[in-house]
Amino acid sequence: KPRQVALRERIPELRWLDLRHMEQAEGQAEIKRIEDREVSAGFDLQKQPLLRFCCVALKGAWKLIWTMHHIIVDGWCMSLLQKDLLRYYELLKGGMDKDSLFALIDRERVESSDYARYVKWLEKQERSAALSYWGRELEGYNDCISVRPYEKPEPTELQMKLHRRSLPVQLWQGLKSLSRQQRITMGTILHTVWGLLLGSYSNGRDVVFGKVVSGRNARIPGIDSMIGLFANTVPVRVRTGPEQSLLELLKEQQRKAVEAEGYSYCSLAEIQQHVGSEALIATLFAFENYSI
Repeated sequence: KPRQVALRERIPELRWLDLRHMEQAEGQAEIKRIEDREVSAGFDLQKQPLLRFCCVALKGAWKLIWTMHHIIVDGWCMSLLQKDLLRYYELLKGGMDKDSLFALIDRERVESSDYARYVKWLEKQERSAALSYWGRELEGYNDCISVRPYEKPEPTELQMKLHRRSLPVQLWQGLKSLSRQQRITMGTILHTVWGLLLGSYSNGRDVVFGKVVSGRNARIPGIDSMIGLFANTVPVRVRTGPEQSLLELLKEQQRKAVEAEGYSYCSLAEIQQHVGSEALIATLFAFENYSI
């Protein structure tokens, strides 16, 4: 049975680089190379700290490159961590000495809820009820819908690549209006659209993909301000009938999304094992909507 070892103290890695001798364009290019190296370097979970910082001095500016392993934080945590980092920085800048700052941090740690409470809550949840729900939801599904390339991709060492696209303002306003009028969340609308897109690529009316959930619906005081990995991935099934309208489909997906929320603590690995499919999903949709 897996066990987690939590060290009492681990000093994050901190490096300083002075690029003030470089021109602005050259310095920005070097920053991009550093960021690419940080991503490709990864982490040795047994030997390295899971946080590392690189502070870079540029002409007229400073750049902080903050690299962390997803196993210890989720996207929700980012604004919380940045807020505390800047707050502590301003306190030091305003004259607070190091010992006083450490004392403040210790007090805040005692007053706040920690991740251990969530782990204990998770261990108490009824697994059989959750697995029964997912078994019913995925009954009869034995496919794995993916987006396959038309041609064989060129070999690459890249593990990920980012593309940015923005929706036209008029379209986005129309979606928001639909969301308000029909009481359907924007997340459900976009998840449904993704399911329809996968269905069109696979020429099918029944598709399953992965949805990222925040995992912060547990009734634990202070869970909104806890630091840790709460996010989870659960299946979303989009089935369309020949006579079903888009609005009917959206309302059905909203109903299922609300129902699934009560069982979203169940891990994808457990769900896949329960339904007898090790390759249930091939695409993942994350609708990120947290305060910054």
